[in-house]
Amino acid sequence: MVAMSANGYTQTIEAETAEGNDDVVTDELEIQVERSAEEIAAEQEHQYLLSTGERLAELEQLIRDETKSLGQLLTTAKRNDWTPELEAAVAEQRRRIADLKNSFEQLAIGGVNLSLFSLVEEPKDWQEELTLVLKPLLENLRGLTEKPRKIENVRRAIEEQRITISTAEDALRSLDKFDGEKHSKRVASELSLVRDKWEKLKAEATRSKELAELELQNLVREQSSWYQAFAEGFKSFARQRGLTLLIAFGFVVLIVLVFRVLGNIFSSRSRNDPKRARRTTYRILAYTQRLLMFVLIFASVMVVFFVRGDVLLLALMSVLLFALAIGLKNMLPQFLEESRILLNIGRVREQERVLIKGVPWRVATINFYSKLTNPEIRGTLRLPLSDLKSLTSQPLGDHRWFPSSIGDWVLDDANRLYEVTHQGPVTVELQSAQLTSKLIPTEVYFAAGFVNVSKSKRIRLVSVFGIDYAHQSIALDVVPDKFQAGVLAHLEQANIGTNQIEVKVEFQAAGASSLDYRIIVFVGVAAAKHYYRIGRYIQQACLRVCNEEGWGIPFPQLTVHQGTDISVE
Repeated sequence: MVAMSANGYTQTIEAETAEGNDDVVTDELEIQVERSAEEIAAEQEHQYLLSTGERLAELEQLIRDETKSLGQLLTTAKRNDWTPELEAAVAEQRRRIADLKNSFEQLAIGGVNLSLFSLVEEPKDWQEELTLVLKPLLENLRGLTEKPRKIENVRRAIEEQRITISTAEDALRSLDKFDGEKHSKRVASELSLVRDKWEKLKAEATRSKELAELELQNLVREQSSWYQAFAEGFKSFARQRGLTLLIAFGFVVLIVLVFRVLGNIFSSRSRNDPKRARRTTYRILAYTQRLLMFVLIFASVMVVFFVRGDVLLLALMSVLLFALAIGLKNMLPQFLEESRILLNIGRVREQERVLIKGVPWRVATINFYSKLTNPEIRGTLRLPLSDLKSLTSQPLGDHRWFPSSIGDWVLDDANRLYEVTHQGPVTVELQSAQLTSKLIPTEVYFAAGFVNVSKSKRIRLVSVFGIDYAHQSIALDVVPDKFQAGVLAHLEQANIGTNQIEVKVEFQAAGASSLDYRIIVFVGVAAAKHYYRIGRYIQQACLRVCNEEGWGIPFPQLTVHQGTDISVE
């Protein structure tokens, strides 16, 4: 239970609560707590001023004493014509007086660093000027840990002064042992000088320690909780650098929007006239517009930073500009060559043909990432400008773009038949008559020399068939006509996908055991997928003719030889 006095009588918080005056009691308690805190703070401030005043009086007395000692030294030095020892003693005395005056001033003003007011502007070379430009950036980076480092340095200084005081006290205790002894005047005088030296050293260390402790108290007092520091830092950032960045971002967005509108106007005109978009003049205007946009963006940002007086952001932009200048200097030859390509006046130009790994491609568009196409290939290539520099384009002409199209039938070196099911920038997929698939790299397929059955005007197939020597009398007139009619009829009845069928039968040779005939068949390209079946149909037709006419087939002839050829008619 808390008791408080009001209007000359005592009431408790419990009684006030019973009477329903909780708010009144709470307000009075808060007022008393606030008054108590103010009184305590005032008392502490009063005690601080009293102790500081006493120390100031001590320092003032020391300054007078040391000044008097300096006057005596000067008098002695004049009498002895300023010997080196006396010059050193005078300089030391003046230094001690200056230190005492500095300590007096710092104690009076609360430990403010006076070195900040002793800056002297001196001539600087370019390296120092560059350092000054980067100084705000370095100071901001260093400012993140400035307060902890400063506190740690002050604590280290206090510890060093404590060690000095302890050492001086040990020295004075050692000198105290000689006080009871009888010494000569010279020894006593030297001991007195030594004692004075260590007493002054102790006094200086004590004053330095007290000043450091005062500075430490000020630094600790200035520290706040992390959330308060974060809130204050965020508010400060929002009012100053954050607002500057927001204004600069607004200018950037405005410039981008304006140039985007201009770009849309250019694009609409180029869509109406595709040839115009490939003109060098148009490209120069387009890229000049982009360059001007970036220059205006950079200039507007620099102006905003300058008007707002943000030295750190100006330093960052200066560093960025310097880095860009160094980069452009090293990349200037490459930049010029790529610029020629971008302007469509270089070694590679739009709507021309280039070879990449042996495969022809049409340059559809040139940009930082260019687009290349092939009419027979599904998909496109995207190449950076650095890859285009090593290429040279040529006019399109009437060259074939690829050995095949999707759906074509091709023959490899082993006379195996495949259907082309996919052609991409990376691989070509082939499917055999047995419905097995295989993938071949596009550049390998292009150079492999596959025979495209579907691209010829007609397909020419050759098959050899032999009969017995017993039919030698009709071998040159009856047999060829019968074979020709039988093969033609059999192929017309078979479903091979074309009506363009032509059959020729020629006597080839008198073999070791048979009379051999060369059967030549021409069919349309629509029958390409029946390539193997047509060869079998030829043999079947010849065998049917032999059965119908009663012609014999010698035993060794059962091994059939089949050849193929592609007409280029």
